[in-house]
Amino acid sequence: MAPFARAGATREVRAGITRALVRLLRSMKRPLRERHAGQLRVALLGSLAQSQEKRPPHAYVTHVLRSGLGETLSERGQVAMATALTLTLTLTLTLTRTPTRTPTLTRTLTRTRTRTLTLTLALALALALSPTQVAMATALALSATTKAASEAVVLCSLKELAQLLQQLREVAAEARDQLLGGERPLSSLQRHPSRAVRLAACHCLFALALAFPNRLAPLLEHALQQLMAAHAIAEEQPTERDKALDAVQAHAHAAATLVSAMPETPFGCPNGLLVGALSAAAALAGRGEERSGAAWLLLRALLHLEPDWMASKARLGEVLKMWGAVLGRRV
Repeated sequence: MAPFARAGATREVRAGITRALVRLLRSMKRPLRERHAGQLRVALLGSLAQSQEKRPPHAYVTHVLRSGLGETLSERGQVAMATALTLTLTLTLTLTRTPTRTPTLTRTLTRTRTRTLTLTLALALALALSPTQVAMATALALSATTKAASEAVVLCSLKELAQLLQQLREVAAEARDQLLGGERPLSSLQRHPSRAVRLAACHCLFALALAFPNRLAPLLEHALQQLMAAHAIAEEQPTERDKALDAVQAHAHAAATLVSAMPETPFGCPNGLLVGALSAAAALAGRGEERSGAAWLLLRALLHLEPDWMASKARLGEVLKMWGAVLGRRV
């Protein structure tokens, strides 16, 4: 895997190694591939964690994970892979989280390692992972401590996890519980500084809503509550305005993702939540560039619904108010 991590490697070299790895993995017999899937996954993601470049080549590794491993494993192997990827996400976020008020470097490292060890043991007990899986995920997370490397590992993990969730559906219950419980890595990644990571987290959230339709309504309700809470902070606390506006955009992306997933699910969600999304969009419109962008993002997601839902007089009135607020005059 060294050519992936080597600084200055050309695109042609990386593309050739990618095709060779996919061909090699697909030519392996399934029992052999299943037996070594964990080591292969850690080796691929570890090549990103060791990369010294500002933009690690995560696209090539993502392709190998999807075409060489994800699509060729059995259902049992895919479930194990999805669970291990969620563990990698959680541990990577824990290790790369910036600590506050750190008196000394030694104390910081001690606290981080203690927290990581406690979290690893808790996840192993909760998910019944083998010691080998836990050790590999922990080693991978420990190596991905630099900003660029951690983002690349997180990106690859999120993209592959989204594909596995859409393929496995309700079978991937362990991955769902880990994404939505405890450290809530998916919620944290939706507020990540990197735009690419945010979009990948929203893609994973979309896949999660399709795989577990009964979780769509609670997730949408939580996203709308967080959105309006951030909007209130931006209005009432000028010192926290920048952080609040960033949170508004992050929660608006999450809410719009869930609304867009609703037509693809058999259960949908209560009408009151959709009305709440439209009301939130109307409240944000005309309140500055960031909040207006969040408002139109929600409105665009609502337009994916059936035309009859938006055609009512009350809802069209809300949309006209949004236009009026943005244009500054009556429409």
